[in-house]
Amino acid sequence: MTPLRLLALCAAVSLSAAPVSLQEFLDAAAHSDAAKARQFAAQANSLQRRSELLTDGPALNAQAGYADAKSMSKNAMEYHVSVEKPFRTADTGRLERLFGTGSEMTAALETARLQNRVYAYYIDACTLQEELWLLEDAKTRGVQMETLIRTGMEGGEFDRSAWLRSRLNVETLTLQIDDLNSRYEESFRLLSSTAQTEAESLLCHDLPDTIALPPETLLADAPLLRQLENRHGSAKALASYRNSWLQEVTLAAGYDDEMDVQRANLHVSLPLGLGSRRANDREAAHRDALAAGAELRAMRSELAARVAAFNAAQQTRQQNLKRLNDEMIPEAYETTVLLEERFMGSEASYLEYIDSQKMLFALLMEGVQLRANALKAEAGLFADLGITPATKDKK
Repeated sequence: MTPLRLLALCAAVSLSAAPVSLQEFLDAAAHSDAAKARQFAAQANSLQRRSELLTDGPALNAQAGYADAKSMSKNAMEYHVSVEKPFRTADTGRLERLFGTGSEMTAALETARLQNRVYAYYIDACTLQEELWLLEDAKTRGVQMETLIRTGMEGGEFDRSAWLRSRLNVETLTLQIDDLNSRYEESFRLLSSTAQTEAESLLCHDLPDTIALPPETLLADAPLLRQLENRHGSAKALASYRNSWLQEVTLAAGYDDEMDVQRANLHVSLPLGLGSRRANDREAAHRDALAAGAELRAMRSELAARVAAFNAAQQTRQQNLKRLNDEMIPEAYETTVLLEERFMGSEASYLEYIDSQKMLFALLMEGVQLRANALKAEAGLFADLGITPATKDKK
């Protein structure tokens, strides 16, 4: 952990005795009403698809009549009673298993996307918190310099313009701090409401310190592709089921009481598999399987390009952050120290010193934003792929 992030952590811990970690927010999001709504919707969709494969329950068929003109018997009531039950003859077990697995995959995918939203909000809040620390540190040093210049002005060492510039610098930093505080409060509330959890402060040090590239197996193991593969398999299995000649038979057992016959009977009903409706169902299932296969191939190509572009962007961010930390920020800090010594020795103007401070501050803020942008880009990619964000301890 860099000294800067360590100091930011200390500032965060000082705000609350029990800061909430990223993992706690992710766990809360996974059990939130929003996550439950997505899970129930996925289960309902699976059950609706499964209902197409289920048969109706037993049905009672009853007929009654009265004959008043008989040549061989007296007038009498006649009736027929039977119980009918349809049965599936085609194998639907694999199709039902695929529907169930698809429901679980969809629920997990939607939960991961919700957690990545929470992850992005957590990154935003922690970034604002770190920027606030930088501004407050700059303001503290600015106040100290203002006091020193005012004392020197009274002794004739500095003119009034230097004091006015130092005072204006402090007031500008105060306005920036107020603006960041309001933005942090908004981001913090959005994070808490999305995860449906109460928190007073954030841990933040559980975010990665560096910009890392995802593992090479990221695309191969992406839950989104697993879900599309399951959908393709389900569509092909449904097409095979629709193509089966005999999908269902109906068996019935009954009893007849007629004028001269009392008998039990059994009968079976076999669909012939003809008709425009059956042909339309078969064609629709075939087209759906083709669409699922095309969608899977297109998504594989799209995600491969997306991951490649993400890796290239992350590598650029890695190089820029390394250059900032290893070269630019140390040089800017050294420049500030030297100009401060020259200013105190009346060899440089206060304006030069302030410019060096602004340059150092801008580079520090650039490093914070660069790391935040890398983490948010990762959260966006993980949301698309359906990957649950991992905390630093789990990586």
